[in-house]
Amino acid sequence: MVRKPAEFLFLLYLVVKCQIKTFWHMMMNIMRYAIITNPASGNMTADMKLSILAEAAAILDAEIFGLETDTADDLSLCAQELINHCDVLVVAGGDGTLSDVINAIDTSQFPIAYLPLGTANAMRYALNYKGNLADISMRIKKGGIHRYDLINCDGPLTAKLFSHKFSISDRIG
Repeated sequence: MVRKPAEFLFLLYLVVKCQIKTFWHMMMNIMRYAIITNPASGNMTADMKLSILAEAAAILDAEIFGLETDTADDLSLCAQELINHCDVLVVAGGDGTLSDVINAIDTSQFPIAYLPLGTANAMRYALNYKGNLADISMRIKKGGIHRYDLINCDGPLTAKLFSHKFSISDRIG
């Protein structure tokens, strides 16, 4: 296919425009966020999630994705696509949703943030998150990137979060 000079200039304009926008975000230290959520996490409908996440989305100037997914694989594919369009992927869900996204993308190359929206939210306590989703969104927006160790067993990254509450007591005698 032979492109006309006008088409070539238009394509070149789009590439330059995208690079300038990315450069501008980097110079102004503006992070581009996208929120991904799992329609099956927590005990709420998709409309309830949209309503609950509206303030967080406004604070982060982010769109909400993932509510149209049907399976964990669909959510993983959605996460893999989103990392090409934002600087930080914000996972809104429970421990299972966070685990699915962590395993879907290379978190050593791409940062994620977490909004606890599931049933148990063990990671909320591990990260010492206090306050409501708006408070946590502000913490994400104002905070820096921190590295956390995950499990790497002979190859691909493996992260499974368990959030069952139980206690063990040893009795002697």
